[in-house]
Amino acid sequence: MLMIVWPAFVPEKNEGIIWTLSRTLILLACINVLRNLHSGLVGVMILAIIIAGADWFNLALEANDMANLINVLLFAIFICLISYQVFHQVLHAKDIDFHIIIGAFCGFLLIGLLTLICCTYFHLKDPQSFSNVAPGAPGVDDLLYFSYITIITIGYGDIAPLTDPARRISLFFGLIGQFYLAVIMAVLVGKFISKTET
Repeated sequence: MLMIVWPAFVPEKNEGIIWTLSRTLILLACINVLRNLHSGLVGVMILAIIIAGADWFNLALEANDMANLINVLLFAIFICLISYQVFHQVLHAKDIDFHIIIGAFCGFLLIGLLTLICCTYFHLKDPQSFSNVAPGAPGVDDLLYFSYITIITIGYGDIAPLTDPARRISLFFGLIGQFYLAVIMAVLVGKFISKTET
């Protein structure tokens, strides 16, 4: 949530540090989610340290788009691991409590983050992939907005995918966002009803 709201209150010249700090906080929060992993936790922690280190290194050196692209791909792998764990915990919970509801909300935020990662990948490969988006890393803030507008299916139209890969990924995540909302709501309501009936 900080990554979505923070940039609105920070001067544009500090945007890079806000993004880097936000991603570092996301990595730390995600490690907390994965603490229940018995195998692979050390590997995931090393991956998180590499990603956070690369983020700060890229910020300090004002890295080129290729370095940012590699970091985005590593971040995508990490977020996929986290997403799987969150969805697994929400779907296999026996009781519905505050933590499960927050977990379901975080799952939706993670889908938006995956959308952002994919859109950023296409944007860094081809800066003409989306209309009204600044070229290179500065355009990521616009893509954050576009990503969540896409999965919520609001679609204001101020940013639009222009290339075929950008259109397809936008369509894919728009469908995923709606599917997630329908399925997770059905699962949560079903578990809540079965708990109240017993």
